[in-house]
Amino acid sequence: MNTPSHRSAAAPSSALKIETRSIDYVPRNERHGKVWHQAPFWFTGNFVLTTLVTGFTGAALGLSLVYAILAIVIGVCLGTFAMAFHANQGPRMGLPQMIQSRAQFGLRGAIVPFIAVVFVYIGFNVFNVILATDAINTVLPGNRAPWYAFMIILAVVIAVIGYNLLHTVQRWLTYVMISVFAVLTVAAVINLQADTAVADAHFSWSAFLIQLSAAA
Repeated sequence: MNTPSHRSAAAPSSALKIETRSIDYVPRNERHGKVWHQAPFWFTGNFVLTTLVTGFTGAALGLSLVYAILAIVIGVCLGTFAMAFHANQGPRMGLPQMIQSRAQFGLRGAIVPFIAVVFVYIGFNVFNVILATDAINTVLPGNRAPWYAFMIILAVVIAVIGYNLLHTVQRWLTYVMISVFAVLTVAAVINLQADTAVADAHFSWSAFLIQLSAAA
């Protein structure tokens, strides 16, 4: 599956065309899309329930709201700074980051970060599916197993079809996510004063660094 940094110039293809390049080199005549297409793709990919839970790590450890926000901002900036330089190689080289890593780590050395990435993404997707099922279950109580199967199959189908469908889905989901989280944010602000955990929160280096690391 290609990431959005690989294609940038030619005419767009059908959204339902099955991905054939996988992590291989993408010829220039097959690259298409615009720079702004990156925004909804990565916004929706990261603006999910897992991110929401991660953002509450500091608060759960007793960190005050101001310090939790500071830790999140610093962590996100540090993580984005490193990834921005790495991602910039994509359009220049026509290579996905999985292949780019060979230049930094070597052909055999790249196996180490590759194994780490596999475990991280398996855990990330499992966590996402569980949280999404919990959210659905609060609205539609019942057996969770069908929802687990549905979301896993849907994700696999979208991934197999690949690049164009991923961009289309992520672009439309951006509007849905903004609407849902806007409502959640307003509700959180309205009920903020009633939350004793926020009132009793304090600063802790361990909580601060854990929140910073999670955000990064």
